[in-house]
Amino acid sequence: MTQLDLELKLCKENFKFFLGYCFNYMYKHPFIFYKFHNDLINLLLGNEKRLILNAPPRIGKTEIVKHFIAWKFLNNPSSTVMYVSYDAKLVARKNAEIQDILIWLAKHFGIDALLMRPDNDGKTEWTNNARGMLIARGSGNNITGSGCSTLLVIDDPNKPSDRTSPTVLNKRNSIFMSTIRNRINSPDVPIIVIQQRIAANDLTGFLLNGGSNEKWTH
Repeated sequence: MTQLDLELKLCKENFKFFLGYCFNYMYKHPFIFYKFHNDLINLLLGNEKRLILNAPPRIGKTEIVKHFIAWKFLNNPSSTVMYVSYDAKLVARKNAEIQDILIWLAKHFGIDALLMRPDNDGKTEWTNNARGMLIARGSGNNITGSGCSTLLVIDDPNKPSDRTSPTVLNKRNSIFMSTIRNRINSPDVPIIVIQQRIAANDLTGFLLNGGSNEKWTH
């Protein structure tokens, strides 16, 4: 086993190692782990089927989840993941950043299966050489087409201004139930909601109050 083989093995087996490894090699600076980050990593690795993570902005929650998605593809290039947010531009940017991680991994470790197929534009969804797929959508758009069998992530389902309109809050909750929630291929597919709380009846409040008739780990 070469040094690179050992590093790949550790990256696949240990998500925290993988996260630190990507930051050291890709971004040329260390990831500073605080208690919140360790707690979040433990939750992501806990195999929760329905998970809600509430935290203020700019503390690394999306960064960790973004790398968690890439880690899923590293371990299984044929994964299918859906990434949703209220902001279509934010989704497109995070989609591109996940692609960047996977392209770097493909070149660094020589994993051709992680490379994007040349026949997709990569803006709202892409397919890799193993037929794995990431589908990125704004929650205000009509979410149709392929489902996901590995993971569904809803990152900031509400924008801050939603708090002033009960109608808008109810509409976003309705969109989750009628379209987003139905994109998983089976009930066993994990759903993760990441959100800065903005109102009592934002998506987090709606779900914790039984809106989806499911038990959520909060």
